[in-house]
Amino acid sequence: MRAHPPNGTVGSRIRAGKGPPPVNPFDDENLSFRVLTNSGGQFSLWPGTLDVPAGWNVRHGPAARAECLESIAANWTDMRPRAAAGPAAP
Repeated sequence: MRAHPPNGTVGSRIRAGKGPPPVNPFDDENLSFRVLTNSGGQFSLWPGTLDVPAGWNVRHGPAARAECLESIAANWTDMRPRAAAGPAAP
């Protein structure tokens, strides 16, 4: 006879509570987002429901996820951190 895992578990992983697993806020098309930048010139898509982390500033938003992704694509053309990219052109 095969033993079944107790309620609330899947295989050997235990899941707290019942119901559907939590949704990753970064993948939720219905949330409002912000575009953040840091001192290295890097960009980040950030859920509007979360606090802005230390060292990051709001550059765009809050806005729809698609609009924020368009802003990142239009403005972050060099993925290297500023220090690795070398001096800016005059």
